[in-house]
Amino acid sequence: MANYARHPDRKARECFEVELLAIASQGAKLGIRLWLLTQKPSADVLTTAVRTNLSARICPRVDTIEDFLHLFPDGRDLDITAADRTMPKGVSIASGGDMRTPVRLRSVYLPTEACWQINDLMCAEGLNVRDLPDRVNLDKAA
Repeated sequence: MANYARHPDRKARECFEVELLAIASQGAKLGIRLWLLTQKPSADVLTTAVRTNLSARICPRVDTIEDFLHLFPDGRDLDITAADRTMPKGVSIASGGDMRTPVRLRSVYLPTEACWQINDLMCAEGLNVRDLPDRVNLDKAA
């Protein structure tokens, strides 16, 4: 997200922001769920207009309470926060859909070295994508 929201070409950045806001504000009624990823969910990366239209939010550990509050404006009233340097790796604060209050979420955490190993293995295999299995064989297997 930051690569586009902070793009050096002002015209390209503004065009992206207009299109993103259109998708964020109109997409839900069409069944579109928008997932924006950024390392730091601050106001200069994620505008308030877009943020208010996001139905789901996941916030990993952040450096400041302001970054957390930008994603979760009612965060001061919560018992949990992502602005906690003691929060373990792979743990985030999440909310989505009809959830009334955000909760802690544990996800798979891969250290950087593991990601590079996976990348090396994929490259060694030529980044080939396997064909989908034949529907007839799937029916027999079931």
